[in-house]
Amino acid sequence: MSKKLKSSQANPEEHSEIKVQLLKKYMEAYVNILSNSPYIDGVILHDLFCGPGKYPNDKLGSPLIFLNEIIDAHNRDDLQLKSSTTFECYFNDLDSEKTEHLKGQVHANSSVDSLPIFITISNEDYRNILPQVIEKYSTLTSKRAFAFIDPYGYKDIRVEDIRSLLESGKSEVLLFLPTQFMYRFSENGTPVSLSAFIKELGIKVSPTETGISFIEKVKEGFRNQLGTNHFVDSFIIQRDKNQFFALFFFTSHILGYEKMLKAKWSLDEHEGRGWQPKIQPDLFTEVDEQPEIRPLEDRLQEFLAQPRSNGGIYEFTLRAGFLPTHTITALKQLDSVGKLNIAFKERSRKRKGAYYINYDNWKKDFDKIHIKLK
Repeated sequence: MSKKLKSSQANPEEHSEIKVQLLKKYMEAYVNILSNSPYIDGVILHDLFCGPGKYPNDKLGSPLIFLNEIIDAHNRDDLQLKSSTTFECYFNDLDSEKTEHLKGQVHANSSVDSLPIFITISNEDYRNILPQVIEKYSTLTSKRAFAFIDPYGYKDIRVEDIRSLLESGKSEVLLFLPTQFMYRFSENGTPVSLSAFIKELGIKVSPTETGISFIEKVKEGFRNQLGTNHFVDSFIIQRDKNQFFALFFFTSHILGYEKMLKAKWSLDEHEGRGWQPKIQPDLFTEVDEQPEIRPLEDRLQEFLAQPRSNGGIYEFTLRAGFLPTHTITALKQLDSVGKLNIAFKERSRKRKGAYYINYDNWKKDFDKIHIKLK
């Protein structure tokens, strides 16, 4: 028999809703891009701890976010999605009470039946269903896949599983970790499952670790273990003072990584790093929502000590957690005071104010220009 949900599970708190907001913003871009690609004929979505879909307070959970983004993309007048693109949605939760509720929500949506959406709802243990997902992802050819893993703990999470899910180079993973309960060790020592996870990451964690520093170490551990062929980033979610959780995003595709960074910056316009509860400012408090790019400016000047191509600068920008617009702003400032040497490829001429730092030039004209700090 399913146990009764805690109030925080039945009606997610504000910090929990941020997970779904980030997922929604990314899915909007993800569905639109893949649906219009001539090289992709299908999208596979897995939500391995899907929950009930909709909560008593009418807030939508992740499975309905997936479905709504697919439906919205087909209904938008400014998009012409390929009718041949199919969407396979796999929603899983061990709790049958939650999935029964989800089935009711899905059946109530008449749009699902009229679109190329194929839905499977299951009640399998995560460790049992994961090999099936990995197998499906390993055989991807003209399809792409995305897995959302929002576990009820962390004991079943393995670094090797993330690696296996990404192995085809045609899949992405968004993982939530309750880091608040992972970095504070009890006097009796570290739980076995956590010790194994930390060992897999190859990181060292102190009992006095802070929530933020632990998240940064986990992110760097993932990056080191997965290598430079993959992009890894985190989004920090603060619940209360000194209470932090995190989402981790994994992909091997640089455009997908840029779209996730855009989603992050839309939720955190100042640093693109995370979310915290809004504090009502008083009359003497200034609220600054402008992007804080000074850390990027410092790193960029170090990077440009040697000549760098526009494609190299694009990738450097994303790996630093910033957007091309941020780097262009910094370059324009340096250029305006005569601090840049810009060399053009033969027969190429730079348009005024253009530095060609974007995905299209990264893909088609990686070394259109080279930039070096004077």
